[in-house]
Amino acid sequence: MKSTTKYSYLRYLMWQQDGLLTFDATWRKDLKAAGLGWTFSPFSGDLPNRHSALCNNVSLPLMAEALAMRATLDNGKDPHDL
Repeated sequence: MKSTTKYSYLRYLMWQQDGLLTFDATWRKDLKAAGLGWTFSPFSGDLPNRHSALCNNVSLPLMAEALAMRATLDNGKDPHDL
């Protein structure tokens, strides 16, 4: 039997004054769940700060995209707080 599981992968980049902020989301239609991830990579060469989260009851890939953006912004207004 063929699997009907669908995945949607979205990636975004935002340039900050002192580094690159990357956030992305993966959505699974069958579970109505999204995986979120975000990373701040400083231009100074320091190690990047990485974070992730899982969200349930996500009905659309666009919602996963919005949740990833919100999680990135909620977890630090200053990139050094990420």
